[in-house]
Amino acid sequence: MRYDTYGELRSAIQLLLLGGDINDPVDDITSFDNMISLGEALVHNGGSFAIDGRYLGPLRASSMETALDVAVADNAAPLPADCMELSILWLDDGAPLEVVAERDLRSRLKYFQGGPARKAAQAGDSVIFSPTVEDGAVLGGRYYARPPALKDELHATYDRYPDLYVYAALVAAAPHFGIDGARYQISYTQLLDQANQQERNRVSAGGRLRQVSR
Repeated sequence: MRYDTYGELRSAIQLLLLGGDINDPVDDITSFDNMISLGEALVHNGGSFAIDGRYLGPLRASSMETALDVAVADNAAPLPADCMELSILWLDDGAPLEVVAERDLRSRLKYFQGGPARKAAQAGDSVIFSPTVEDGAVLGGRYYARPPALKDELHATYDRYPDLYVYAALVAAAPHFGIDGARYQISYTQLLDQANQQERNRVSAGGRLRQVSR
């Protein structure tokens, strides 16, 4: 159930939640905008719970992945403001970096001062490296970028999983309107599980994944 405009999406959520005619104007636009925004946060950040008590993490879709290309200075590379999660990192030689905890990296940094960097860690809003990387090196890779607000753009991830965003908004809105949201939570859980499974299948379904010895 994909809607072509944000106004149609908001009206459809109103219809599913409160009933009425989808063509009727939404009485409380600000409240519904806020509920849709909270639903987006559920999809992108996780944090809700299934009826069985299982913690529901975020959606991570290939449509969220964005190229990373930033310069290193003082052994640090800034993370983009829209970064939700790193996918893969590499430096100029193209070899993937192992991402470790900052505490572990800093505790070993003084012992590794030569050779190519092979480990990275998030330090605040930057990535740091071990061994130390020279200024001007380029950190490449991909990261999961936070999609724009649906109010501003019906983005590619919404196009792929429109029902998920609808039911996330219903989950967020139900308590606000004094409605038992259990049925919405069940549907949201199923849709989220299906979406994340589909994302895994986008890689594995094409053939058997094999571990190759080096």
